[in-house]
Amino acid sequence: MLLLRGRIVSPVERVDVCRDPKDNMFLEAALTAEADGIVSGDEDLLVLDTFRSIPVIGLATFLQMIDHFEFYNGHRRHQSLSRRTPNEVYWATLAHEIAA
Repeated sequence: MLLLRGRIVSPVERVDVCRDPKDNMFLEAALTAEADGIVSGDEDLLVLDTFRSIPVIGLATFLQMIDHFEFYNGHRRHQSLSRRTPNEVYWATLAHEIAA
Protein backbone atom coordinates (compact mmCIF):
# COMPACT_ATOMS: atom_id res chain seq x y z
CA MET A 1 0.00 0.00 0.00
CA LEU A 2 2.84 2.37 0.80
CA LEU A 3 4.27 1.83 -2.67
CA LEU A 4 0.92 2.65 -4.25
CA ARG A 5 -0.15 5.57 -2.09
CA GLY A 6 3.00 6.86 -0.39
CA ARG A 7 5.17 9.73 -1.50
CA ILE A 8 8.42 11.25 -0.33
CA VAL A 9 8.13 14.64 1.36
CA SER A 10 10.54 17.15 2.80
CA PRO A 11 9.06 18.53 6.01
CA VAL A 12 8.55 22.29 6.05
CA GLU A 13 7.59 22.63 9.71
CA ARG A 14 9.56 21.39 12.70
CA VAL A 15 7.72 20.05 15.73
CA ASP A 16 8.89 19.05 19.18
CA VAL A 17 5.97 17.23 20.81
CA CYS A 18 6.96 13.57 20.96
CA ARG A 19 8.56 12.27 24.15
CA ASP A 20 11.17 10.60 21.91
CA PRO A 21 12.62 13.49 19.84
CA LYS A 22 13.68 11.07 17.07
CA ASP A 23 10.00 10.37 16.35
CA ASN A 24 9.14 14.01 15.63
CA MET A 25 10.25 13.44 12.02
CA PHE A 26 7.22 11.19 11.45
CA LEU A 27 4.88 13.89 12.71
CA GLU A 28 6.61 16.49 10.52
CA ALA A 29 6.29 14.26 7.47
CA ALA A 30 2.61 13.62 8.22
CA LEU A 31 1.93 17.35 8.45
CA THR A 32 3.75 18.10 5.20
CA ALA A 33 2.01 15.25 3.37
CA GLU A 34 -1.38 16.24 4.82
CA ALA A 35 -1.69 12.62 5.92
CA ASP A 36 -5.04 11.08 6.79
CA GLY A 37 -3.38 9.09 9.56
CA ILE A 38 -0.19 7.72 11.04
CA VAL A 39 0.21 3.95 11.49
CA SER A 40 2.87 3.00 13.99
CA GLY A 41 3.91 0.42 16.52
CA ASP A 42 5.97 2.96 18.47
CA GLU A 43 4.48 3.67 21.90
CA ASP A 44 5.96 7.17 21.90
CA LEU A 45 3.78 8.00 18.88
CA LEU A 46 0.75 5.92 19.85
CA VAL A 47 0.46 7.70 23.19
CA LEU A 48 -0.35 10.89 21.25
CA ASP A 49 -3.58 9.28 19.93
CA THR A 50 -4.10 12.28 17.63
CA PHE A 51 -1.67 14.91 16.42
CA ARG A 52 -3.21 18.09 14.99
CA SER A 53 -6.31 16.14 13.94
CA ILE A 54 -4.23 13.34 12.40
CA PRO A 55 -5.11 10.05 14.10
CA VAL A 56 -2.20 7.90 15.28
CA ILE A 57 -3.18 4.21 15.25
CA GLY A 58 -1.49 0.87 15.70
CA LEU A 59 -1.01 -1.71 12.98
CA ALA A 60 -3.69 -4.04 14.37
CA THR A 61 -6.28 -1.25 14.23
CA PHE A 62 -5.21 -0.33 10.70
CA LEU A 63 -5.53 -3.95 9.53
CA GLN A 64 -8.99 -4.20 11.12
CA MET A 65 -10.01 -1.10 9.19
CA ILE A 66 -8.73 -2.60 5.94
CA ASP A 67 -10.68 -5.80 6.62
CA HIS A 68 -13.82 -3.78 7.31
CA PHE A 69 -13.47 -1.75 4.10
CA GLU A 70 -12.85 -4.92 2.09
CA PHE A 71 -16.00 -6.51 3.51
CA TYR A 72 -18.13 -3.38 3.18
CA ASN A 73 -17.06 -2.60 -0.39
CA GLY A 74 -16.44 -6.06 -1.78
CA HIS A 75 -18.81 -8.46 -0.07
CA ARG A 76 -21.71 -6.64 1.56
CA ARG A 77 -24.63 -6.17 -0.80
CA HIS A 78 -26.42 -2.83 -0.40
CA GLN A 79 -30.15 -2.35 -0.82
CA SER A 80 -29.58 1.16 -2.18
CA LEU A 81 -27.31 -0.29 -4.89
CA SER A 82 -29.88 -2.84 -6.12
CA ARG A 83 -28.29 -5.55 -3.97
CA ARG A 84 -24.87 -4.99 -5.52
CA THR A 85 -21.61 -4.26 -3.74
CA PRO A 86 -19.94 -0.85 -4.05
CA ASN A 87 -17.09 -2.55 -5.93
CA GLU A 88 -19.51 -4.02 -8.48
CA VAL A 89 -21.07 -0.61 -9.06
CA TYR A 90 -17.69 1.12 -9.31
CA TRP A 91 -16.18 -1.34 -11.78
CA ALA A 92 -19.32 -1.48 -13.92
CA THR A 93 -19.41 2.33 -14.08
CA LEU A 94 -15.69 2.49 -14.90
CA ALA A 95 -16.04 -0.14 -17.66
CA HIS A 96 -18.97 1.81 -19.11
CA GLU A 97 -16.98 5.07 -19.09
CA ILE A 98 -13.98 3.43 -20.75
CA ALA A 99 -16.17 1.91 -23.46
CA ALA A 100 -17.79 5.31 -24.19
